[in-house]
Amino acid sequence: MRRHYQAKTQLAINSCLVLGDNKPDIEQIIRATSSPVITKVIVIDRKVIIAGQLDLVIEYAACAPCNTQPVHIATFKVPFAHFVDHCGARSGQDAKIRMEIEFQRFQLANRRTITIFVILKACVFHLEAAKCLTKTAVCPTEQITGGCNEPVPCPQPSVYDTSHMQPCSCISCDC
Repeated sequence: MRRHYQAKTQLAINSCLVLGDNKPDIEQIIRATSSPVITKVIVIDRKVIIAGQLDLVIEYAACAPCNTQPVHIATFKVPFAHFVDHCGARSGQDAKIRMEIEFQRFQLANRRTITIFVILKACVFHLEAAKCLTKTAVCPTEQITGGCNEPVPCPQPSVYDTSHMQPCSCISCDC
């Protein structure tokens, strides 16, 4: 049975979140949840670059007078970018990433600011072969044959037919 190499890394997000002006002050944090959202994956030689955001939802008890809404929710998006060293990664490949939260801590710094410390674990669990485009040239009829009905090479493909995508089998693809 062939085993695939899985490259892993961890990244830490340490940030201060400030409530918007439309939110009341915080008396106490009730619950906080976070989810990593990957928005972009770029594969280059020997590295997989991961970019995204950490979506946070903070439920808190407000410092509010009686007869007002005591529980509020604040949402935040904290961007991140990191890379994973991977010896099999080549430019143009597609990567499948698994990302999970390993640790998170939310603390009240003051009545308007929450400090967060989150450790994310990312794993590249699958790399797919690079995709190459089969180039189809579309040339005017007069360029196809010369005066003696000899084929004349088309100077430059002007249309790329993407319906014939095929995986590249070479190690260092120049696609």
